[in-house]
Amino acid sequence: MPNPAWFKNGNIATRIGKHHLAFLRAYVEGLSVPDIAERYLGIDPDAPAGLSLGKETLRWLRSQFLRAGKRSKKLPNPRLIFIAPERLHSAPSPARQTSIPTLEEFVEEYGYDDFSEAEQLEAWQARFGDTSAVKDRKTERNDRLRKKQLLAIKHYEEVFDAVPTLDDALAAWVDGTLARRLAENGFVSIASVIDMINTRGNTWYKDFPRIGVIAAQQIAGWLNCEPVQAVLNKPVTIRARLNRTERKGLPVSALRTRQFGLVPMEILHLPEELSGKNGLFRSLDNFEKHADDVAMIQSWLNTKSGLTRKAYQSEAERVLLFAVLELRKSFSSLTAEDLHRYKTFLGSLAVEDEHANPIAWPFHQSREFWISDRPFSRSDPRWKPFAGALSPVSQQRGLTIIKTLYSFALNCGYLRYNPSATLSHKVQSYTVSQAQERVFTIDEIRYLIEFVDSDYRLQVGLDHYERTRFLFLYLYLTGLRISELAFARVSDIKPVYARGAFTGDYRMQVKGKGNKVDEFVLSEQAILCANRYLKHCDKPPIGMNDTSDYLVGTLNQKGAGVPRNKNFSRNLHDIITSFLSAAAKPLKQEITELVGKSNSGANQENLSVKISYLRGMVNHFEHGSAHWFRHSFGTHWIAADASVQSVQHKLRHKSISTTLLYIHNVLDSEIATTRKMSQVHAELLNTRMTNLPLPGQEINVDDSGS
Repeated sequence: MPNPAWFKNGNIATRIGKHHLAFLRAYVEGLSVPDIAERYLGIDPDAPAGLSLGKETLRWLRSQFLRAGKRSKKLPNPRLIFIAPERLHSAPSPARQTSIPTLEEFVEEYGYDDFSEAEQLEAWQARFGDTSAVKDRKTERNDRLRKKQLLAIKHYEEVFDAVPTLDDALAAWVDGTLARRLAENGFVSIASVIDMINTRGNTWYKDFPRIGVIAAQQIAGWLNCEPVQAVLNKPVTIRARLNRTERKGLPVSALRTRQFGLVPMEILHLPEELSGKNGLFRSLDNFEKHADDVAMIQSWLNTKSGLTRKAYQSEAERVLLFAVLELRKSFSSLTAEDLHRYKTFLGSLAVEDEHANPIAWPFHQSREFWISDRPFSRSDPRWKPFAGALSPVSQQRGLTIIKTLYSFALNCGYLRYNPSATLSHKVQSYTVSQAQERVFTIDEIRYLIEFVDSDYRLQVGLDHYERTRFLFLYLYLTGLRISELAFARVSDIKPVYARGAFTGDYRMQVKGKGNKVDEFVLSEQAILCANRYLKHCDKPPIGMNDTSDYLVGTLNQKGAGVPRNKNFSRNLHDIITSFLSAAAKPLKQEITELVGKSNSGANQENLSVKISYLRGMVNHFEHGSAHWFRHSFGTHWIAADASVQSVQHKLRHKSISTTLLYIHNVLDSEIATTRKMSQVHAELLNTRMTNLPLPGQEINVDDSGS
């Protein structure tokens, strides 16, 4: 059987070929189905399923004609074509058949045996008349119907030569029930269905009741087959055809088509006037021979790795998209004024309603154009460069990265002018919420320990409980980044020796940013925390275990040395955020109960204080992440009078200015440090000091030693 031009079978419209129409004409003429199936469709009539395949083809043709009939009201009723031929067989009515005998019957009955055949016929006609010119009215009607059938097939032949368009209703090409279920949810045209599939991915059908995976695959397959795409030119993307496992590891450029718009840089197709090939500040030197702005930025990103590259790409992408979509300029044509406008744009993202306050949002594109309601993967069509307003710290970091990018462009001879030279790092905080500290208090850490050992342990299995407990406590006790802990091995923890003797302490080697290897001394509580988890995983404790197993394993492979990729860091991060969300639920319930008591007239002042305190904890847990434990580690160590230099070493900060961010109350720290130094000075000068007096009081100093 010749393969149909569009698709094999199922719920999808298959293009009708000339062999199908010839088969149908022969059927209308009353020929045998097995014979015409062999002649026009290549079906062996002697095969076990030969007859059934021919009849199945008739049923399929009927469904296609019925569907095609919906495309125009001028077409004949398709049901006319499929009236059974045996019902239209040209034969006289039964009544007439019984009243007129055949010639043989007439000869025998009336004794014309000895007459010649011509004489017999003449006698028969003399008695019954010349019936060759008389036709039964039913026979005449049937002949007229057959002619209409053949004419209707000719009309439909022209329709089947038509091709689908993006504006066509899906019901004209897809099974009516499926099309109706999609239309009920607002997806009527072919274009809207393609957009929906590309956005939701290969599991799109799960959003629609009673549409299964097979029907979904047939629809996507038909939409994407070569003849259909030749006329539609709007494909179902590779991302939408592959499941999550199949997409894993594939670059964005392999999953989405290149285009101009709000898309990741890997698939951003810039018109020549915005590409930077003729940028206003392009240099003639161009030592690296970068073709355009994107090529220069990619070269700069290639000097970075890991999370640093990811952060730098995000900031470069944002300013590039702002340049081409908002300012309609290439990156290499931006001026200092343009960058200051970009700085204003970053701060203005916190404006909740730009329509109510147009002065606070002086940009062409709306705020919703730039910001998604939640983070999406870069291969997702719903991806946007921002997932919310940026905090002042994030804005500051972004501007710093942009200045680094411009320095690279200047140094490699790509640009002859640096517009970021006058760009200040100082940013304005538009909302109080953006200044929120990302640090858990000691009380909050204490609550998390109590929660994980009580409520949480009852909610999840033992393996899940032990791993979650180890994760958040070890992050807090060591200050590790989640990515560092994800790839840490048991053998990275080594004993400390001094003058050939074991000191009782342990140090941990860590591969941090830029694959730089550092080490720091672990606290006793960190070792105990690790040993508890290793014991649960049936592993020897620290000091007796030098295996290369990962410190953190999956639930079914506890710390085993199985390969892992960067997605494991994200999985651990999700475990932490899920745990923090669970920790917030009991507090919310307690708040609800306290609010009820407050409304009933109980001690409102005390209840109000407690409610406010609990709401602060809930806010921290709902917005917290794995990285908050690193901030908490640094903050609590400095609050416990650890030196900034020692905390810098433990956190492996390149610059001490980064560590100084963990000093959250500079005045308190300065007073405490000053008083400590005053004690030192007092001993040096042999001066005994009392508590510092209040302003206006006399200073009581015993200066007997001077």
